[in-house]
Amino acid sequence: MSEDEQTPDELSLVAPIYAAEGAQEILRLWLTKERVLAIHRGGVWDDPFTWGMALADIVQHIARGYVEGGGTCEGPDGEVVTVTVEQVIERIREGFDAELDSPTDEAKEWAPDA
Repeated sequence: MSEDEQTPDELSLVAPIYAAEGAQEILRLWLTKERVLAIHRGGVWDDPFTWGMALADIVQHIARGYVEGGGTCEGPDGEVVTVTVEQVIERIREGFDAELDSPTDEAKEWAPDA
């Protein structure tokens, strides 16, 4: 597959991205059977703190989409419960902290040509 072709599972860009002056892609993630592959644009910000802010924005988008999509989870008694954006963010934070504290996979340099 060439670099210019869209894969069947690739997300399509939405209209606001085309209209946003100066927009640039800074992060792309792919889920495989074994791991998450990430490609990011280095040198975007001088301070890593700003990456934290961007990741927080991403979490908020994911949480809102999860709830709008009818997001549910298993409650304490095994019942299916509807969740709020705040609950989804808290659950994502739990997973984020768990992975940082005890990684299930080592982040490695990845070359698209490899």
